[in-house]
Amino acid sequence: MIALGYWFHRAYIAFEANGPGSAFSKQLRLRQYPNVQPRIDPENGRRNRDKLGWWSDKKSKNDLLTRFLGALRDGRCVVRS
Repeated sequence: MIALGYWFHRAYIAFEANGPGSAFSKQLRLRQYPNVQPRIDPENGRRNRDKLGWWSDKKSKNDLLTRFLGALRDGRCVVRS
């Protein structure tokens, strides 16, 4: 995935941090990939650059789907496939 990120002009990489994401996070840091999603604290919305990726659990998945559906309704997101 890191190679694909560079292929697509340093594309923004957002990944699920738990499970295998922990090892992937270490590789991103080791290779100093420049455009990675920082962990966002669900309580205050602040970005934590020391931790990378999206931590998925029941609450965060529900929040994600709620925001996605809102974006679909408002026209901020269009699914083209």
